[in-house]
Amino acid sequence: MSLTRITLVGDVMIGRSFNQVLEQDFNIWGDTLAHLQSSDLTIGNLETTITKSTKKLPKTFNYKLHPKYLSILQVSGIDYVSLANNHILDFRENGALDTIANLEQVDIQWSGYGTPKSCKKPAILNINGLSVYIFSMADHYSSWDARKRSSKQGIWYIDIEREEWNEALRVISSARRKSDLVIVSCHMQPNYVDRISDKIKKFYRSLIDSGADIIHGHSPHHILPIEIYTSAKRMKSGIIFYSFGDFVNDYTVDPYYRNDLGFLADVYLDGKNIKYLDILPTKIAEFQVNFDRGRDVNRY
Repeated sequence: MSLTRITLVGDVMIGRSFNQVLEQDFNIWGDTLAHLQSSDLTIGNLETTITKSTKKLPKTFNYKLHPKYLSILQVSGIDYVSLANNHILDFRENGALDTIANLEQVDIQWSGYGTPKSCKKPAILNINGLSVYIFSMADHYSSWDARKRSSKQGIWYIDIEREEWNEALRVISSARRKSDLVIVSCHMQPNYVDRISDKIKKFYRSLIDSGADIIHGHSPHHILPIEIYTSAKRMKSGIIFYSFGDFVNDYTVDPYYRNDLGFLADVYLDGKNIKYLDILPTKIAEFQVNFDRGRDVNRY
């Protein structure tokens, strides 16, 4: 029986100046493209909207990709993106709805945004006969919580500091009984962190205890450790990626945190079981991501 390969990457921010770069028919995926396309399932976090809207929410950074460049996502091989993050509402509800419509146009699945009920629903994908449930959650912004917004449209928000996550654990536990594999995509923690908070560790491990197999962590904009966590409750191990770092963006490079460095993670499954994990370092330079084969690999 052949193995199933699931590829995970971090933040995909292809808005802002990428609109001008793509005008030149530029391959932003570099030499990672064939790898992304050949995976059975490729997962990332979409760190931008896809809209023509000009009505911004007041905040420091508002990102959007013009829909005429939607094909750059279509050819990427990315099958799923998380939308529970701090950019999906950059151009208000219209921008979020445009983003969803554009993703659906190119058959990219998503989760984490909607009404207080629908934002908690997973994307359900059939991969080589396996039923894969993917959820998306975020710990910022609290004001974008679907339950708090007057429009009743927002993100699946988790209050980490108050440890208000029992409902999330119940949702994951229920999904465990219906699926072959459960992945939880978490846009959590501040930018540039020197240590993983104890509460983040507690929450991510609790998700594994409740039935998740893989925690797809992102948001800090730099790489954080990977943990193979063995759940005494389930007598089974899960993989926790605390932060993938950025996969592709146009950000200024921080010389200490090195937000230009990231990685691809290939999780190989034998049937329903995780067989092994492969890590492939990546590096962003001049609006393009490529596999990192240089001296920066020693930083991993």
